[in-house]
Amino acid sequence: MTQVTVELFGLPRLLTGKSEVRIELDNSASLRQALAALARQHATLAGRVLPTDGQGLLPPYTLSLNGQSIVLDLETPLSEGDRILILHMPAGG
Repeated sequence: MTQVTVELFGLPRLLTGKSEVRIELDNSASLRQALAALARQHATLAGRVLPTDGQGLLPPYTLSLNGQSIVLDLETPLSEGDRILILHMPAGG
């Protein structure tokens, strides 16, 4: 099993009442599987941050893996100890 941490900011934090959530996944799990597990654990995110099917993120949210880069490919594999940041991307410039 692989354990990852999802860091929540803004609305996701308010909806869950948590700043971070630990998720246990099968080895070789992807970002998509982590988001689906997050949706199962925190149904309050459905329709506001995560789609109701738990597959991906709703706009304007995006993901950062380990705080190093924005990740668009939900099939990106995860490793033990990874940190997934759910970020709100504001409109405009």
